[in-house]
Amino acid sequence: YENLSPLPDPFIPLEDHSEEAMAHAYAILRRTRLLKSIRFIVGGGIPLKVLTEFLRGPEWRSQAMGIPVWWCPWIHDLGLLVHAALYGLGSITTVLPLQLSLIKQHVRETFVDGTSDRKPFLPKCFLDQATREEMNAWVEMHSEQFPTFHVVEHRLALMCSQLTVGTDAQYDNVPMFDEGGWPMVEDIASPGFLADMRACGSRCLLSDYERLSST
Repeated sequence: YENLSPLPDPFIPLEDHSEEAMAHAYAILRRTRLLKSIRFIVGGGIPLKVLTEFLRGPEWRSQAMGIPVWWCPWIHDLGLLVHAALYGLGSITTVLPLQLSLIKQHVRETFVDGTSDRKPFLPKCFLDQATREEMNAWVEMHSEQFPTFHVVEHRLALMCSQLTVGTDAQYDNVPMFDEGGWPMVEDIASPGFLADMRACGSRCLLSDYERLSST
């Protein structure tokens, strides 16, 4: 077994590959198909109206496993699709200096302060009894919670499998038996794909959503 290649290599026979190499090869092929479907959706293959109706629908809104309380499907899943289409799936694991201002503002407006046309989601009795320090600590705690890479990849795969049925870019959401392959990012505290990339000349998820919404 020690003589088998740990990485996929097209220049050596199949039997000379280890199980790890086979898993890596499968992951590469599957993620290539996934990225093709993502770019098909974002590139106009699925009308924006159909996409937003799907993200706002009860079936997709019930898919809440592994996502933080502040995650809004028609904002953050839409931004995730655009971000992955622009920068690739590998960008999801990029760890950059994180600026939490946008997320904190979103959490505070949604749950604590509310907006001109929407009341805050936290119960009034909780808001009335909590001190300013307690509310700031609550906002801080939830603003720092992010999905893991595998949760994000599962959401992308499920979205693509639902939205591309019957198209040339159809993605089959098969079980991901290769999840032992690259990349391995399971630290819930890792900034991951939500790293604010304004500082490096790129864009973050919320920025991609804002740009798409303004067009």
